[in-house]
Amino acid sequence: MQDLFVRLLRRADLLSLENVDGYVFEAAANMVRDRGRYEQARGQGRHVGIDDLVAQSEAPGAEQIVAGKQRLKRMLAALNALPPRARQVVILRRFENLTYLQIARRLGISVSAVEKHMARAMAALRLDLVEGDR
Repeated sequence: MQDLFVRLLRRADLLSLENVDGYVFEAAANMVRDRGRYEQARGQGRHVGIDDLVAQSEAPGAEQIVAGKQRLKRMLAALNALPPRARQVVILRRFENLTYLQIARRLGISVSAVEKHMARAMAALRLDLVEGDR
């Protein structure tokens, strides 16, 4: 608004114009268009001030570390509680990233048997971990 008033005051013949209201509104519209072009050309709104940035650490906090260690202990205990063949299947699949076919060949059992061991093991692990969270 102040820029508009300055522009109007600089015009000496403002009051001699036939349509002063129309001139004022047209001048205001031109100023808005000019401001828009200026901001677009300079990327206004796409920049973030350094003061607005908050450094967030991606490192886990102490509570998360303790909770993670407790969950790992529970998971290892649940894994050790599995029958040996089921434990082998889980370790080969989840930790060594072998396919069911590769596991079946390594253990000398069928793919179907691997699937059954995996399903039972995952159900048991899930149950143990859910019980531990309570």
